[in-house]
Amino acid sequence: SGVLRSVVEAANAGASVLCLCEKGDSMIMEETGKIFKKEKEMKKGIAFPTSISVNNCVCHFSPLKSDQDYILKDGDLVKIDLGVHVDGFIANVAHTFVLGASK
Repeated sequence: SGVLRSVVEAANAGASVLCLCEKGDSMIMEETGKIFKKEKEMKKGIAFPTSISVNNCVCHFSPLKSDQDYILKDGDLVKIDLGVHVDGFIANVAHTFVLGASK
């Protein structure tokens, strides 16, 4: 959930969806690389790439570098979703919010 929190905090008006997705994936790999180092060799990392779906895009938008980027703006409905796996066990987390809305 620390990765999700960091991506949510970085999702401000003017932020690139592509850069935020890359940040989430990079942080997942960094954080999973720190755990279970003394145990048997096990696979761990990204189970579900960081996706940021905006407004009428329902879910699972994870752009490639070749895709047209989207820059977030106030009033956007932002849905962030990501998944991590350790030795085949998967955890998925998500958060939805309106950018710039007061609490």
